Amino acid sequence: MDRLALQTTVSHVRYNGDELRVVRVERPPRHIVAQASYNYYDIHADRGGAVFLAAAWALAKRSPRSLVYLPIRANLPPLEVAPPSPTLDLVFVHASAQFRASQWKSVRARSRERDPVRDR
Repeated sequence: MDRLALQTTVSHVRYNGDELRVVRVERPPRHIVAQASYNYYDIHADRGGAVFLAAAWALAKRSPRSLVYLPIRANLPPLEVAPPSPTLDLVFVHASAQFRASQWKSVRARSRERDPVRDR
């Protein structure tokens, strides 16, 4: 089986007194789309995208202090999906981190800031 190689950016962010590692995938596959519907979420992926999602989920599951961020909002949904709804990014996080979804915006903003100690 071939190895899955990803280009990522890793940032360290303080959250609730702990340090979280935010792993941002730089070029996620184009064939993964997440959409919000009325009462549920849809995720569409081809076989390669499904393998990629499983690998990202396994990384988050294995590492309790890591968030795996997949910026896939710009991906286009399949044509047969109706009705059209907004596309979303995905964030995988270990359940024991007790990460609140409402905190994602601030964590994402802090992960984009440069950390002078770690960027050497």
